[in-house]
Amino acid sequence: MDAISPNDSEYSELDTSDDEYLPSEEESDSDSPGPGNRLGLTAKQSKAHSKKRLRDDSDEQDDIPLSVLRTRLHTVDVDMLTQMLDEPMWADVPFIVPDTTFLGEQQSLPDYLKTPYEFFKDIVTDEMIEMIETQTNIYGLQKSGKELKTSRKEIELFIGLYLRMGLVKAHNAKEYWAADTRHPPVADEMSRNRFTTLATHVHFVNNEELSDQEKELDRLWKIRPWIEMHRAQLEKISQIQCQSVDEIMVAFKGRSPMKQYIRNKPHTWGFKLWARAGSDGILHDWDVYQGSSGKTQKKSSGASLGLSGDVVMTMTKKLADGKNFKVFADNFFSSLDIANSLKDRAIWFTGTVRENRLNGCSMKTEKALKKEGRGSHDAVVEVNSNTIVVRWLDNRKVDLISTCTGTEPMSKVTRYDKKQKKKIEVPCPAVVQEYNQKMGGVDLTDCLTALNKYPLKSRRWYTYIFYHSICVSVVTAWLMYRRHCVLLREKHMNLSQFQSA
Repeated sequence: MDAISPNDSEYSELDTSDDEYLPSEEESDSDSPGPGNRLGLTAKQSKAHSKKRLRDDSDEQDDIPLSVLRTRLHTVDVDMLTQMLDEPMWADVPFIVPDTTFLGEQQSLPDYLKTPYEFFKDIVTDEMIEMIETQTNIYGLQKSGKELKTSRKEIELFIGLYLRMGLVKAHNAKEYWAADTRHPPVADEMSRNRFTTLATHVHFVNNEELSDQEKELDRLWKIRPWIEMHRAQLEKISQIQCQSVDEIMVAFKGRSPMKQYIRNKPHTWGFKLWARAGSDGILHDWDVYQGSSGKTQKKSSGASLGLSGDVVMTMTKKLADGKNFKVFADNFFSSLDIANSLKDRAIWFTGTVRENRLNGCSMKTEKALKKEGRGSHDAVVEVNSNTIVVRWLDNRKVDLISTCTGTEPMSKVTRYDKKQKKKIEVPCPAVVQEYNQKMGGVDLTDCLTALNKYPLKSRRWYTYIFYHSICVSVVTAWLMYRRHCVLLREKHMNLSQFQSA
């Protein structure tokens, strides 16, 4: 066989890998000599020889042709490889602080300062009052066979008297009309019997119009129209950048399949409400937890974020994407998955987090941090999503997760030291400082609502949610009023004066 010259054009095109080129089937079947046949071998022998060299020459792995690599990749477990790539990768690397400049709607300067009644009517509209009027008359006819003949003005008066009761609280509602404890602002406006009649008949939906299937799917069907109309009005309020998601308890000890028990709450028994509010306390969305088989849970079945994650996604659904909103939540709601899901919408997340939700994140133990002293911290970053987890030692360790705020700049907080018996300054990461400042919006709303709320008793569980929403509307209207007073540089009245007006 004639030797092939190195200057031959065919040789120069094919011999690019030092005899490791694997000829195609066409080249193998052809009688013409190829680059792998310089040793005088047949086509099959040449191909076997080339494969042997590929296995033996470990130092020349960079020269393996693409066809060989493709063949080898077919032997890899694709599912295992995908799972490995999806696993979080934690590392001690710098956290890249993203640009979180707020792009949402800015609060404009109002033309004038509205009255307290006008602020309240922005939330509890005439349409909502007329709905109560219509359904209350229908329910009264269905229940007793007599027409109540109530009107929109009388429903407004009924709500006003309820708010007046919250300012001057009596042990029992009847005491406002009793001779010894009579309260003229209430007793002079409506008779006791008429007030009691309206309180026992106030209604929000026609019971006979809904099918049994609709009633089974939604445990809140008796008050669902009111809830949705109320949420729609709250949605219209201008929203600031920092929002918090938390839970609220509405006290109730009667009979209801939705009644919950939560320890360490001011009211351990009652209805659990999910809520989202701005850091200024203005409520923007809420819903009632219906239990493990309620409407919300059935709708979210199959979701990968779990109950707490689905709640956060539901409460933030009305936030505009791409506007750099910031959401804060406690450890019941926080996880790496929910932080990444919100980040996909350009919504930044910060919250305390439970250690078992960090998917293999390894950090300094609480014992190790105590050796370094109070105020010490440790931080790691999930490199795929640029999400930071910070462990900070205060009285005990606390873990926080964030997609927008890291440890810098460090600040100082004042704490009482039992050993030294004096207050000392303790180093504090930036993420802890921001969480403490922006997380309390829902708690502020809940606290203000409880101040002037009268516990009017009823056997109908849904009226407790209705009365709570009325008090929330007053608080929200007052916070909007305060916001406008700041913009107009006007002196504002306190909450009790506002509710009275």
